[in-house]
Amino acid sequence: MSVARAIVICVGDELVDGSQKDMNGPLLSRVAEEVGHEVVGRLLITDNRHEIARAISRARTDRIDLLLISGGLGLTIDDLTREGVADGLGTELELDPEALRRISERYSERGRELPPGARRQCMRPEGAQTLPNPVGVAPGFLVHDGPLTLIALPGVPRESEAMLERSVLPALRAAGGDVEEPAIARMLVVGLRESEVHTRVNHCLKDARDIKLGFFAGSGEVEVVLCQSGPSEELARGDLSAAVEQLKGPLGAHLLEIRLAGCAGDPMREVASESDPLVRAVRDAMRNRCNTLAVAESCTGGLLAARITKLAGSSSFFVGGVVAYANHEKEALLGVHETLLRSCGAVSASVARAMAEGCRDTMGADLAISTTGIAGPAGGTIDKPVGLVYVAVSQEGETRVSRHLFPGERESVRRWAVSSALDEARRLLLGLPLLGAAVDE
Repeated sequence: MSVARAIVICVGDELVDGSQKDMNGPLLSRVAEEVGHEVVGRLLITDNRHEIARAISRARTDRIDLLLISGGLGLTIDDLTREGVADGLGTELELDPEALRRISERYSERGRELPPGARRQCMRPEGAQTLPNPVGVAPGFLVHDGPLTLIALPGVPRESEAMLERSVLPALRAAGGDVEEPAIARMLVVGLRESEVHTRVNHCLKDARDIKLGFFAGSGEVEVVLCQSGPSEELARGDLSAAVEQLKGPLGAHLLEIRLAGCAGDPMREVASESDPLVRAVRDAMRNRCNTLAVAESCTGGLLAARITKLAGSSSFFVGGVVAYANHEKEALLGVHETLLRSCGAVSASVARAMAEGCRDTMGADLAISTTGIAGPAGGTIDKPVGLVYVAVSQEGETRVSRHLFPGERESVRRWAVSSALDEARRLLLGLPLLGAAVDE
């Protein structure tokens, strides 16, 4: 059985010149692999009709089976993906009246007039199927051209994700035919750099040649994706389960979540979790231990609270947070003593401890997390370099403080701090060792 091949194309001047990070490319590649395609290329293309058409023509010549495109479906004159696709397929654009009706109703419900260019968003190559956008305005489309299946999606990541989940994956699976679809496991690892995860996984699975590995890293979190194809669904799943079991030891307490996918009818098959696994892990660990959570933030500036409240239903356990950036606010809002700030400095284990304990008392929470550090790019010293962050987690009768030195530029340090703060709370609640270096001051 031949392996189906896929190409991912992300359209946008901002992606090519590097002013914006490509968020959709990795996601679309994962989706293609999940439905049994080998991704043989991922391209970034400017908002240029002729370049888009050329890429489509090349994919047809090379007999590519699946082409996933994101971006260029807006209503402005530089959104040219529809035209480029039609040119590449050698066809014309046609209006989808139903799509126009839906967009018109959406604007009418909001008391707004249909903007110029909205009609363009409802154009699609002749014979294409419109893909509705459940969380945005711009629809996508799917078109079959001989052996090629071409799918175009908006460039906004959350819109692409929603459309993949609700429309694209079901359509691809229904049309899968003889494509060999692999069994897939996704393992979320927290608190390790990507290089360390890569080393542990590859060392453990060095003899597992039939398992394809992928690593998708964020700041403080790495998703390891294992794909296993086999002569039968049962054998593929069995080999994959054995590999997952092998990895549990080397990854230890850093392994947060395992999701199995890939096999017809498996309810766990999905593009991504509906909610943040790390926040859910803290919430679940609080049950029967703590009822309420509060946060006190300095260097993370509200990012920790924002991440917690992204979880639907977080109001059932999260009471609120304090962003105390300046020292006098740490005193006024959290009760941190001026003498402590003068003697130890705001970035210290002692102040992190006082912030967490003061937050718990002030907000009447059962559990409190605090962060204080130097995110950079300036402000570091030999003793307190950029990337230094202290995290404290406090519950009745126990406060743990850990010291971390995070890599990268300012936003990377802040994201690492948020991820690590949540993980330290999870570890305290579950009786696991600290993620960072324990500090007693």
